[in-house]
Order: sequence, then structure tokens, then C-alpha cells
Amino acid sequence: MATIKDIARAAGVSQGTVSNVLNGKGNVSSVKIRQVQQAAEQLGYALNQRAQALRRGSSRQLAVVLPHLYSRTYVDFFSSFRNYAHDQGYQVLLYLTDDMPEKERQAVEEMQSAGVAGAAVFTCLQDGGEAYRMADIRFVRFVERSPGANTPVLTFDYFRMGCEMAAAAMREHCQHPVAMTENTSFSSQSAFLQGLRSVLGIKPLKVVQTHNSRCAADLFDLLKETPAPDALFVSNYGVACTLESLRHHVTGGAGVKIYALSPVFTLPDGTFSQYELNYRLMGRRACEQLLGALTGGDIPEGEQLLVTDGQRDWTPQKTAKPAAKLTVVTPESPSTSALRSLACIYTQKTGVEVQVIACSYEGLDELLSNVENTELFDVIRLDSKRLAYYAERVYEPLVNIDPNIEEVFDSFFPGLSRTYTHASGVFYVLPHTPSVQLMFYRRDLFENSAFRRQYQELYGHTLEVPVTYEEYNRVARFFTRTFNPDSPVPYGASLILGDMFGAAKEYLSRYFSHSRSLYDDKGRILLNTPTGIQAMRELVELRTCVDVSYCSSWRDALKNFIDERTAMSVLYTNFSSNIVSSRSRISDRIGYAMVPGGNPMLGGGVVGVCRTSRQKPEALRFLRWLCSPEVTTANTLMGSVSPCKKTYENYEVLDRYPWLSMAEGCFAVSSASHVPPNYDGPFGEPKFLSILGTAVNMAFSGAVSPEDALKLAQSSYEKAFGKP
Repeated sequence: MATIKDIARAAGVSQGTVSNVLNGKGNVSSVKIRQVQQAAEQLGYALNQRAQALRRGSSRQLAVVLPHLYSRTYVDFFSSFRNYAHDQGYQVLLYLTDDMPEKERQAVEEMQSAGVAGAAVFTCLQDGGEAYRMADIRFVRFVERSPGANTPVLTFDYFRMGCEMAAAAMREHCQHPVAMTENTSFSSQSAFLQGLRSVLGIKPLKVVQTHNSRCAADLFDLLKETPAPDALFVSNYGVACTLESLRHHVTGGAGVKIYALSPVFTLPDGTFSQYELNYRLMGRRACEQLLGALTGGDIPEGEQLLVTDGQRDWTPQKTAKPAAKLTVVTPESPSTSALRSLACIYTQKTGVEVQVIACSYEGLDELLSNVENTELFDVIRLDSKRLAYYAERVYEPLVNIDPNIEEVFDSFFPGLSRTYTHASGVFYVLPHTPSVQLMFYRRDLFENSAFRRQYQELYGHTLEVPVTYEEYNRVARFFTRTFNPDSPVPYGASLILGDMFGAAKEYLSRYFSHSRSLYDDKGRILLNTPTGIQAMRELVELRTCVDVSYCSSWRDALKNFIDERTAMSVLYTNFSSNIVSSRSRISDRIGYAMVPGGNPMLGGGVVGVCRTSRQKPEALRFLRWLCSPEVTTANTLMGSVSPCKKTYENYEVLDRYPWLSMAEGCFAVSSASHVPPNYDGPFGEPKFLSILGTAVNMAFSGAVSPEDALKLAQSSYEKAFGKP
């Protein structure tokens, strides 16, 4: 293995310099930092994290002890725990015990040797935690199962779940219930059985302790009995899946109904009754509590119960006379594919065919310009910015269909603007995919010690995530290879200028970084002003830092970013899911932040019932289902975004798209509206954006100065919309 001496010789520097670079210390120039990094990489040198931890006097390693990874429950727990730990700078060791005490004791010895800082444990020991105390593992969070009386444990309310499952079976008139559990000495299994028995009363309950390797044989034996069981209560989801796959192939199995505890599923899964337990939340909480204890806090005492969703129902509200078919028209967008998939699920559950027709924004404008065309549709999805213009012409007020419709607001996240639902004070639509701007950047570039030192040498500032567009432009120039041959990316940033709407929004993003409003107190637009001119200059300054031949659309900007061609990009969240797709080269190196200026623009889609539809109640029933917490969470996991607060509490979603936790709070702080205050009549957003986009492209191309471009835009706006 290469040594520091070898690296020093290869890099042509002293051993002290190598030590300082590898440990992030000392006043070393960017040139020498880069020499050391390149030599270390060429020699295959890897930093000894364990040795570093010992020098610091503390370990950056945590451990997780699980029975196995056959069941998704444990996979969910571990994934969420590890993701949060990694975000906080910790590594995670995994130990599997197969619920065998000797294997867990061996794992404890290995953890002691590794010097882990803390552990989250699904224990099969009944020693009250003595094994961990003897190994001097100070911070242990027991989860789901307590190793003994009065030992703190993070768990679910297994007693309540047992009660609810038994009550459901009683409603189905079950006569011969059987519980298939793990080891009944585990506190979770004991509580589960107590809940079942408390509701079943005097009805006899047969208990079978089983596991994945034995459950098939146990099921065969049960079905041979007379009378055969008619209800199976299963506490292990992996076992439930095996039973479900077998029961239809076994004589008499079709009459057995399975009630199973399961992890949370964003999409419907399986045909048995699932009572969902949020193991991703449990993993996150366990890691938070361990890290809190490591920084001076305490692990909560006693039993701590996590809230569960229980049994969720994806089925839409039933109607006595469902429609035969609904027709939805939508602009082509990142959400279109997910919308089609969800429409198929609705059809499967209700028998109502839902046809989704997608067209370009220009095509949709053309369709909606003729009222007679709207007779073809039941549901219309629009960009939220077009709502003010089209609402009265194409939508039926929702309160006319359902006077209680405003109850849907209870499920939406706080701060969701009424611009996603109302126009001229009337409730016309539901928010479908509310989106907001965020700044995405290459975290590895910003954290690179050589780049940080070089930036300091060049500009006299620390390389940080930009909070103004002036800083954004400076960082973009630094990472543009034309100006910095050492940059690993060709361009520092991206711009969307291929259509007038995109160009206008690029300008407005910069304008709103300086001002909360685009208009004065009298409603006069403020384009040809010092603020407006500064915003245009900031945009034009990026000309040499972007790929002007590859900036037609948001898709181009996203592709440039994930293909490692840009260091930063400002994107709407409904376009951001592909950042972590299988095609992305940078999915593990992404940073995200509030847009420069802290006043993000909003976007996304809304859905409403066409006022010429002959099936308004059925159309609204579909929309309420489409915008429900369960369905919008699934929609988000498919790559879209959600208006419902429940989605932003779902760690399956947040582990995949962590920036959504920041995005949720951005809606409340945004004041970036380009609709004039108290404008009399529908505001023509397409015309406004076309005027502004034309000015942007003229200034960006150098055809006119920023001042002259905005003077022309001011004049064109006043001719089109009039002066207040």
C-alpha cells in the first residue's frame, strides 16, 4: 500500500504538505493540493477513516443490527437510517443475526473492535442490554423489541394494530383465526397477540411461531386441519408474501383471508389486508436519537411509540351510477406519464375509463381559445400561471359541484398559495403538481479543497453556495473551463432561452432576487428601472459561462447537469427527479439550496372540471382521488411533486428526493408573482411572457443593450395591457 512518503515523492512536495492536504489542515496552495490529490489517486491511496477517528478522539461509525434482509421492513429501516447517517457524515456497519442470540453476541464483539459510536438494534437477546454495556457501547437504541423490562425501546403500537386487525376480521365474521408470529418472547409479538385476544374475546386463537424458511410448511399443515382457518393474522410481511403466493395453489386456501403488518407502500401492493408500519420513519428517528445522544442529548426513556397509518384505502368514493368514460386534456410535462399510470389504476378500481390526451402548451392554448372545443373534455390540467387567464372561460367552480370541497385544504401542506386553487376569488381547481425553483449544484466541486483554495486565491472569497446572482455568476465563471482550465465541467451554469416563456422566467428569477414585486403601488410595471436593468445585466453576464447551443428547454438544462457538463442549475422541482435516475452520472454528488435572492418562482399544474362537461360529479370524484395524500405521494415517487403534507413526511419519497423537504417550505416565502395586483379581467400570461422573452433574447444576443431591451419591453407591455 502506498504511504505518505510515496505520495510526497510522486507529488514533488514534503511529507508535511501531504499530511496537511489529506487531513484538510494547513495553508497549502491550490497547485500543491491538486498535485497531492492526483498523486494519491494514481497510487491508489485511501484515507484510513478508522485512524482519523482515533486521532479525533471519536468514531464516525454507527451500527445497525437486523435479523435479516429478506423482508422489506428491515430494508426500509436500514435504508433510511443509513441515508440520514451519511448526510451527517457517519458511516454505517450492518450486522445480521438471523434472530440467533450467539450471532448477536458475536456482532457485539465486532462492534466493540470497530469502535462504533452507537448502534440501533432489533435484538433477540433477553438480557436487558447487558451484552452492549459489557462491550462499552454507550449509546444503543433498541427498536421494535425490548431486551427486557424497563429498557427504552422505539417501537410501534403493536397492541393497537392487533386490536384493529382482529376487529376487521370480526366484521368479516371469522370463526377460526390463526396468528402466525415471530418468537412470542419478543415484546412486539407479545403485544400484538394481546391486542388480537382482547378483541377476539372467547374465540379461540391458535398461535403458530414461524419464519420465512418454515412458513410454507406451516401453512400446509394448517390447511389440513379441520376446521381450516379462515383468518390469518401475520406479523411478518415477508411471511405474508409467501403465504399469499401459496394460498391460491393449496386446496382450501382460497377461503383464507390474510391480515398482515407491512411496511408503508407508496403504490398499492398485494391483495391481502395490509396494516402499514412506517419503518423508514423508524430508521430516521433511531438515527436522529443516536446522533442526538452523541452530541450531548439523551436517548428517550421508556417505550416510545411511533404513529402509524394503519390500513389505507386507495379505493375512490363509490357512486351509484359511475360514468362510462372521462377525458382529461393536459399539456405535455414531466407529470404526464405518471398521470396516465394513475388513470389506469383509477379505471381498475372503479371501472371508469380515463383517457389522457397530451399536447404542447401552444396546442392547448389553441384548443382552449375556442369554447366549443372544451365540450370534448371533462377535466383540464393547466400550468398554474395560466389559471388567471382561463379560469372563468373553461372551468366550473368546484363549490357548484360539491359545497364541501374546501375540506380538501386539510390535506395540503401549509403555505400552499391560493393561486393554485382560486381566480378572482372563486375556487376553480385543485393543486395537482405545485412546483418551486431550487438551485442544484455539484456538491463534490464545492467541497473540493483544491478548488476552494484556488477560488480564495482568485477572488478573495470562500467558495460557498451562492446566495445572490452576483455570487452565482462569479462561481459560474470560476467553473467554466474557458476561464479555468482545471474545471472538470465545460460550463459553470445553464440558461433556458430556447422559447420566450423560458427566457422570460430566467429574467424574472433574477428580478425577484432583488425585489418582492414587479409593479409599483399603482400597478405600473417596473421593467425599465435600476432593479430591472440590474437583473438583465446579471443574466447577460452569463453568456460566456453557458452552452448557448444547448439551452432550448428545462430538459436540456437538466441533461447538461446530470451529464456533468454544468456545475449549477436552477430548476423547478417537477423537473428534478431525473437528477437521481439511472442515467444520472452525479446522483451521489448533488447539493441543493434556495435560489439566489431567496424569492423562488412557483410553477406546476392545476386540475379542474370543464364547465361544459356532462359528468361533473364523476370528474370531481376523479380529481379528489387524484389529489389525495395516497395518490399524490405515489405520483411523487413516479417523478412528479405533491400538494399534500403527508408526502413530505414519507421517507421513501424524501430518501429518493431529499430536496423536497426544502421545497415544501419555499412556497410560503415566495412573493414572485408577475400578475398585476387588482388587474381588471383575466391576465394574458402568454402575451406578457412573450414580450419579456423577446427582450431577454435581444439583450442576450447583444443586438441591443439591457437598457434598450427593457425600454422596448416596457413600451410593448403598456400597449398590450394598458397603463394603470
